[in-house]
Amino acid sequence: MIFNKLGEVNEIYYIDIRDVRSNKERTKFYYCKDWKKANRDSIIEVEPWNKEFHSGSCLFYFKGHKTRGVYPVPMYNGAIKAIETQAEISNYHLRNIKNNFTPGGIVNFNNGVPSDEIKDDIERRIKDKYTGTDNAGSLIVAWNDSKDNAVTFEKLQDVNLDKKYEQLRQDVYKEIFISWKVQPQLFGFLTSEGSLFNKDQYKEAFELFNKTVISPIQDDIVRAVSKIFNVDKAFDFIPFSIYNDIKINPIE
Repeated sequence: MIFNKLGEVNEIYYIDIRDVRSNKERTKFYYCKDWKKANRDSIIEVEPWNKEFHSGSCLFYFKGHKTRGVYPVPMYNGAIKAIETQAEISNYHLRNIKNNFTPGGIVNFNNGVPSDEIKDDIERRIKDKYTGTDNAGSLIVAWNDSKDNAVTFEKLQDVNLDKKYEQLRQDVYKEIFISWKVQPQLFGFLTSEGSLFNKDQYKEAFELFNKTVISPIQDDIVRAVSKIFNVDKAFDFIPFSIYNDIKINPIE
């Protein structure tokens, strides 16, 4: 928030909360574009807003009402693992395609049994390089001094991992939809196989999502901004209708 010479709010800019850090009491705030590369020169201290603040610039910190902690909890907090799982499933299929659907296998070292320390080191390196969704269906290449000491690779029988992943995907979708309180039809997902896309179902899903999710978020924003200007209601949101053209009216 930037104030003019008369002590009035002149400009308001949104800052992504992931770029902001605070102490536990929320009396000090710090901003940095990239905290992974943060140093003394890149960190900016910003004054917190209060009703007596009327000059310079300050930060109005709004974290919602879902947590008593320093930082906010996202609405989809309960589905974070499901979201990560969905990303890994998509990555698995992509890597499988790029690696020509080559199945995984077992690596056998045929040149004696080394010490436990060496075995642990070799196993760790192999797992780091060839396991995980980034390496789905990848091949292992080994260099050997001779055929007598060759490393053998045995392919495992295909256990239909793609079908298992597909079933898991469906379960993951449900968790994500539930966390957002949204009906699948709103995003074109059919509730059952063979069912048809229904315009009335889409309308009902949109209206329900707008009422239970979008409107409460909009109300939170209005209350937050109204607190800055010390009024009951600083502005209104223009409701969006899927049957009308989008119109953007300036806020006075």
